[in-house]
Amino acid sequence: MENVVYITGAGFSAPLNIPVMSNFISKAKDLYFQNPEKYEHFKNVFDMILSMAYCQTYYNADLTNIEEILSILEMQNNFSTSSIHTSFKEFIVDVVNGYTPDIDETNLLKNQTYYKNWFTDLFGDDSLMHAYGDFVLCIFCVRLIRSRSKHPDGEIYKNSLEFLDKIKNYSIITLNYDRVLENICNHINKHYKSESDIKFANTNDETPSAPHLIKLHGCVSTGEIIPPTWNKSLLNKETEKSWKLAHQVLRNANYIRIVGYSLPINDSYIKYLLKSALIDIEIPHLKQIDIICQSVDDNIKNRYFEFINFKDVRFVNKDFSLFLKDLEKSIGLVDDNNNVHSVTFNKIEDIHEIFMEKQ
Repeated sequence: MENVVYITGAGFSAPLNIPVMSNFISKAKDLYFQNPEKYEHFKNVFDMILSMAYCQTYYNADLTNIEEILSILEMQNNFSTSSIHTSFKEFIVDVVNGYTPDIDETNLLKNQTYYKNWFTDLFGDDSLMHAYGDFVLCIFCVRLIRSRSKHPDGEIYKNSLEFLDKIKNYSIITLNYDRVLENICNHINKHYKSESDIKFANTNDETPSAPHLIKLHGCVSTGEIIPPTWNKSLLNKETEKSWKLAHQVLRNANYIRIVGYSLPINDSYIKYLLKSALIDIEIPHLKQIDIICQSVDDNIKNRYFEFINFKDVRFVNKDFSLFLKDLEKSIGLVDDNNNVHSVTFNKIEDIHEIFMEKQ
């Protein structure tokens, strides 16, 4: 079976209002002023940033960009990645968690009776969250079923999930810290029963039946994150496993899809990860590289085409949320009979090809 690998950057989660590097400090200040008591510890970080302003007298320094701030501090203090200031790690985790949206279950719990459009409340009123949910369910290739049966005390309604035959094997390599995708899985498992939950494979599963979700920079759930700096030479043990697994997954990729990652000039690690994955393969079988990344100019596109020396590459200058919306529109309820409705999530390949070709 062919292998599809998604590589997701900040632009993948940004439509959900999760901060990116350029607006991280601004959004952190919004959190602080909305709730100064809860985020009181942010003030130490803001004071540290303020103390750095003197360097702007002599050099151009963007002290609104968290990556530049941390890189300067790391050079100044000769920090390693594993020992970077704890307060900054906590700061990053709290800001990401503060903006990661909850899934609204109000309508889902309220509408327990059988009705035609039950599936529209799967992820609350937020249509964008619904689109992210559709993406995850397509990655797992499942069907959600709502059935009813007669009972002396009234009708009984049952929600269930079944796994379909996979179209392709999917893996996701992400540079993000958030838990949006895991939260979607947990939400579905809570409300739809099956023989096994939908759950991403972890770094210890080398040959999983479930898709991998590989977090190269760590995760807010553990607090063990790799801050966004120039120095990634020292990784913790868990992150080393993630990079090793990402390397293996990329070696077996037939299709690479890069989403919301701008290929920054100073981020050489991802470039070398991609290049090294093709070394010592007897017969590489990479068929297509697709990039979906929004840019105000052609700089990002030019960087990709300078980096990729491969004829089968496509670049779409669009926000990834537009693809998700197209995917959402393609998924609809099927009336199997008067007592069973179902929704099938297996359209991602068709919609991806249409999205790439129509641009």
